[in-house]
Amino acid sequence: MNTNENVDTEKSGVSRRQFIKGVGLVSVSSGLLAGLSLTSVGAATSKAKKGGTLRVGVVGSTNDIIDGQAIVAKADQARLLTGWESLMTFDNFAPTLKYGLAESVKVLSTTNAVVKLKKGLKFSNGKPVTADDVIYSWQRLLDPKLALPSFKALNEFFDPAMIKKVDSLTVEFTMKKPTIGFEATLASYTSAVVPVGYTREGPQIGTGPYKLKSFTPGRESTHVRNPYYRTKGKPVFDTVIIQDFGDKAALVNALLSGQIDAAVDIPLTSIPQIQANSALTINEVNGGGWLCITMQTDVKPFDDPRVRQALRLIIDRQEILTRALGGHGEVANDLFGKVDPLYNVNKFPQRTQDIAKAVALLKEAGFTKEKPLEFDLAAPDDTGGLIPMAQAFAEHAKKTDGVVKVNAKAMDATYWDSTYAKVGIFTSFWSPRNYLAQIGTAAGYGETNLEKTNKAYNDLYLQASGEPDLAKRTALIKQMQKIEFEDGGFIIPCFNAFADAYTTKLKGVVKGRASSLNMDYYGHGFQEFSF
Repeated sequence: MNTNENVDTEKSGVSRRQFIKGVGLVSVSSGLLAGLSLTSVGAATSKAKKGGTLRVGVVGSTNDIIDGQAIVAKADQARLLTGWESLMTFDNFAPTLKYGLAESVKVLSTTNAVVKLKKGLKFSNGKPVTADDVIYSWQRLLDPKLALPSFKALNEFFDPAMIKKVDSLTVEFTMKKPTIGFEATLASYTSAVVPVGYTREGPQIGTGPYKLKSFTPGRESTHVRNPYYRTKGKPVFDTVIIQDFGDKAALVNALLSGQIDAAVDIPLTSIPQIQANSALTINEVNGGGWLCITMQTDVKPFDDPRVRQALRLIIDRQEILTRALGGHGEVANDLFGKVDPLYNVNKFPQRTQDIAKAVALLKEAGFTKEKPLEFDLAAPDDTGGLIPMAQAFAEHAKKTDGVVKVNAKAMDATYWDSTYAKVGIFTSFWSPRNYLAQIGTAAGYGETNLEKTNKAYNDLYLQASGEPDLAKRTALIKQMQKIEFEDGGFIIPCFNAFADAYTTKLKGVVKGRASSLNMDYYGHGFQEFSF
């Protein structure tokens, strides 16, 4: 295996908000690049003193959910990782896969693999984990009625009827189409194993380090140590409390006042204020995550490629980087997959603001000062940088002398339920993934809808997902990125760093280590952390 190829640690099948309705952020994409080494997760005994409570702050809302296989925003993400685990997992963002609940994964071909569970695994209610639970988990992931996050991407490659029990601990997977990333597919944290009969409304049972004690959406959840957890000596804390805050300012104030021990995804502009407090420390990671303005290519007027290209030329990327992220990141070029060795394989020149060309394109599309292109652009306060990005874009549009009018709207976290992906243009964000993995997420399936409006793009994706030859796969991706750059629906002004802040008493966070998730991959369910 070629261990130099980067992979993602977070994948999704459809748009982020659709998670709540059962349809995001992060489940599985079956088109991952091969190139991962496998290691076992050891059962090391923690030397940290056991006990105590970790209080973690997140921006959330009454729309928060807990589901072992779905999330919408970061609040849900943190909660999922406390209680559920997948068959395999990533070593943070390193190109290394570890066995999670699986004892072994044997990939027999690009359409066939066999997975064997570890012996003695138990759910948090004491029930043994068996092959039946694995099959049920995948049936749930692939249930079109539930339409969970991974459904759209997984459905391209998997059929629940083709997932068979070999014995009480072994499952055979047969794929409908070739895929070169089966092991990485198993490692997505939203492809977690849930017990037979699990539902979002029922008891929240998983194999993770903590089990749910109580949950009040928009306020907090309390998680207590799982007595049946598989790793000796873990977790360390008796209790983890994940507390919701209505906006970033309240989150930062709670950290500064000592109300919480850690704040997830602080606004980058607050870093100097937090650095001034000697009792706090910051972990900043710049791993290729990205903010974006998303245009649905099948919704008027954004179905016109001239409109999409014009809006890409209106934005001032450097100003967005400075204003929205305080300079913590780098300018982007409307292409995702910065962590991929094949990022911008065509070497397209950097786009810059060109108002005259933008206006000319818009006039070709039928928009003038008398008949302007006018729309709202909403952004939520639960994700650092989105609101100032939308506000800056609205100001950039004023340079068109009335041809484009943008009304920037600041919203709370209810945005993901009321607005996200329900209008032709909206704001979003994504954690870093390689190029093919990102296509399998909402970037291709559910946000821009490019797979619907450009059949060639979708066909190339399916070919590349099953192509083991790197040179041939590179040629396919080169064609895909050309379509994306010329015809795509994303305005990606910059790759953003993200940061968390926490008390200096908290141990176990490896500062600066590349990770696609906050809090150093949330300490894989907070089990790596201690005081």
